[in-house]
Amino acid sequence: MLGLAAEEVETGEEMTTGWRVAVRCPRPTTCPACGGTRRHRHGRLPARAVAHTWVGETPVQVAWAPQRYRCVVCHHVTQARPLPRAAWQRGSAAAQTAALSRLRRDSFGGVAPVLGGGVGR
Repeated sequence: MLGLAAEEVETGEEMTTGWRVAVRCPRPTTCPACGGTRRHRHGRLPARAVAHTWVGETPVQVAWAPQRYRCVVCHHVTQARPLPRAAWQRGSAAAQTAALSRLRRDSFGGVAPVLGGGVGR
């Protein structure tokens, strides 16, 4: 229903602003720069959460602890992410589609805080 593989989902908890689903990022199989298959962990980043979608009227966030991997062959560093998105995005493609759909019924002020945006951000 959320577009996530079952083996990626670790926990789900209900919060005051909706649901937060913690996921585990799959380890990359190959290096995007050289195609090498040997990689090692290269540090963790602070935990992140992005808006993902709505289930009915309840917003759902996806949270994970990003792990970086370094290629042994070319030393290229990549980051494992659970959703296909750019590092700067505050929401997934599903969240963007849901937000546009929801904006047809609601105001920007009602949708923006759920997506992590708003006036002054």
